[in-house]
Amino acid sequence: MPLPNLKKTTTPGQCEAMRCTELGAPLPGDLWGRDNVHLCARHSAMALDYAEKNPEHLEYAEKHPEHVAETGGELPAQLALGIGEATVSVSPAPSSTAYKRAGVGAQHVGLGSVESVLVWLAAVKSAVESIEGNTKEAADVMALATQFEIRTHDDMMHVAEWVHESNKSLKELERVEKEVSSPISTALTRLRGIFRPTKQLWTDAQALLRAQLAAARLREDENNRKVMEDAASAHAAGDDRADLSGLTVSTDLDGVSMKLLWKAVVEDAMLLPLEYVIRVPDAKKLKEYCGAAEAAGTEPAPIAGVRFERDVAMRVQSR
Repeated sequence: MPLPNLKKTTTPGQCEAMRCTELGAPLPGDLWGRDNVHLCARHSAMALDYAEKNPEHLEYAEKHPEHVAETGGELPAQLALGIGEATVSVSPAPSSTAYKRAGVGAQHVGLGSVESVLVWLAAVKSAVESIEGNTKEAADVMALATQFEIRTHDDMMHVAEWVHESNKSLKELERVEKEVSSPISTALTRLRGIFRPTKQLWTDAQALLRAQLAAARLREDENNRKVMEDAASAHAAGDDRADLSGLTVSTDLDGVSMKLLWKAVVEDAMLLPLEYVIRVPDAKKLKEYCGAAEAAGTEPAPIAGVRFERDVAMRVQSR
């Protein structure tokens, strides 16, 4: 768990950051606005290092223990925090009248005030810094999984423990990823919400206009067909002065091109020849069929085109 966003655990004897064991001495909770924070040796070192490198966070924590600032604040000209070799920068929104009318600001898109942005950037920095060690650990487990071969029941027990630890590490990584990406996702959702109504108006208006153009083009084609039929009839009757003035061609529409084509509309799928039908296996029904055989303690009765084989369903429990 990123140290700036530490949440108190209700389970005694566990590290408050990641449920580690072998706790060290209680730390003063300046980072979180409370005393007696219990961390393991590794997370204690991380907390002390973070406090040393981020004094501005300590000042903020004294006033806002929950690390959530509802009141707004103008962002500085540029707020930057180094992450590895990269730099995350947050620039303020333009203060023009148009932007103010639109209500576009950090709070409107879910970024909050400058303090909450600072906390989020610190959490991102902490998460990114932890990736290197996490990647090495995952690579070691991957190498072990590639080379290890189960020969005895004890080997199965060892591998099951590794599976459990891998699952725990993966879930923790996914939790941290979600935690640091949530503000971005929220901001993106709100930004899209700002643009969505206007985009929908343009989309709906264009759909109506396109439908009118298509209908007009079909009427034009029907009119041209009748003009040609009348001209052919007149010519067959000996009139060589066929009137073709009623013909029109939609080639002078600026920026819009139209092409007549045939479209198939299925009215009754049951009447379609097999060559026009895509056969898709019903995976859910086959699974239920296998489940019924498993519940009855028998092998599944044969089905043409299907091979039944034994498989293992596995669930890794948290503990």
